[in-house]
Amino acid sequence: TTDSSGGVSGKTIDVSGNTYQLPDINLDAQINLLDFSLLASKYNQSGSGLGRVDINGDGVVNLLDFSLLASKYGN
Repeated sequence: TTDSSGGVSGKTIDVSGNTYQLPDINLDAQINLLDFSLLASKYNQSGSGLGRVDINGDGVVNLLDFSLLASKYGN
């Protein structure tokens, strides 16, 4: 989700008792090429149905989402 200034308000997500970083799109506890590939497959798309690929939750997969993923890449 985003805050009033457009920044991401949360850095992790809890799924079934496990905590993941937001850019970990496929929830494998690593931010790597698999996450980048998922983001790339939806790049420049908007609307509902984007799921975790829309990392900042603004309804568009764009450079903002890529930047969030890139900032955590390799973690």
